[in-house]
Amino acid sequence: MDAMRLLFLAPLAGAFGEALQGARLAASLVARGHQVTLAAPGNLKGLAGDRIAFERIDDALPRLDRELPRLVARARAERLVLVDVAAVGKVFGAYELDAAALGRAGAPVFALDCWNLPETGIVWDYGSHTETIARSLLDFPRLAPAPAVRPDAPGAFAALPATAPATDAERRRLAADLAMADGDHLVVWPTAIWQHAGAHVQPVLRTIAGALPPLILRHLAALGPRLQLVHVGPIPLEAPEIEALRYRHVGQLAPWAFERVVACADLLLGFNAAATSLATAVAARVPILLGLTRRRWNGAPPLRAWPLSLEKFLAPLMAGNPYYDAMRIADPLDAGAWIAAARELLDDPTALRARQEAYAARVSTLPSGAERLLTL
Repeated sequence: MDAMRLLFLAPLAGAFGEALQGARLAASLVARGHQVTLAAPGNLKGLAGDRIAFERIDDALPRLDRELPRLVARARAERLVLVDVAAVGKVFGAYELDAAALGRAGAPVFALDCWNLPETGIVWDYGSHTETIARSLLDFPRLAPAPAVRPDAPGAFAALPATAPATDAERRRLAADLAMADGDHLVVWPTAIWQHAGAHVQPVLRTIAGALPPLILRHLAALGPRLQLVHVGPIPLEAPEIEALRYRHVGQLAPWAFERVVACADLLLGFNAAATSLATAVAARVPILLGLTRRRWNGAPPLRAWPLSLEKFLAPLMAGNPYYDAMRIADPLDAGAWIAAARELLDDPTALRARQEAYAARVSTLPSGAERLLTL
């Protein structure tokens, strides 16, 4: 196929994981000789790297429906890729923009769908409220990254990161940096800004966001003194329970640096079933303990993406998805079961790593994202 110019639109500043999926797809297209411009808020510029052109659109967001033709024209784009289609829908809804304008942007539109929206639906249940995106966004030709969707979902493509397991030398270097001794366990806990209490105005979400860290820190302290917790996130955790742990806060990292930290871990903690960090750990064969609640807690329904609920939205995404066989799921509200699961994964991760290996082999049989997009 002749070289093409593509515009990747990623307008939601908080959708870092989805934008990362788009950036990886864009990089693979550039490697095939195509030209890509990433149009996104300024905080996502680091995802563009050196070979992807970047256009900052913070000021254009309130009138993005009217600005789209000009963005397409400046990039001389022959294709417009929505990264991701739900994130675009959220921005259009928040600013009350005309979703039909996407079809008038001046280039054929394709949707990167990180959620398998035809199955999950368009209503997001956040616990304190719901949000609905425009149904017309389901009409565009779509491609969907696995593991975010089932391998047999329409449009699925292989999107497991190329994160290799850590070498002994890499593990030793990081252990030395953290002053870890032989036999110590490294636990990595990544968080996003929207998972912290200060990011929310709704009282229920603020309460849930602030209540989970003390609970988990107590659980980790019960695992004994040979545990080093590395927290990767925008702001440190603030809870008295930190005093009982060896805790190190690391700010947000470039994707390559984050991948190496995760690869060196003995255990990755997650409380968001859709987090891209889970895929990084599966690719690196690092055991994962995914904490999902099964009952109401502090006024919130069951949580699949702390502190949000998304119980109804994510249920179809997870049902029958072998991705979730490649991790251990436990309810953090059941202290005994959660602590036991963590201890088992630290003591003997062999069985889980075998399931991760099997899942990676299955995903590897899918087309690449570039192949899927170029054949649409």
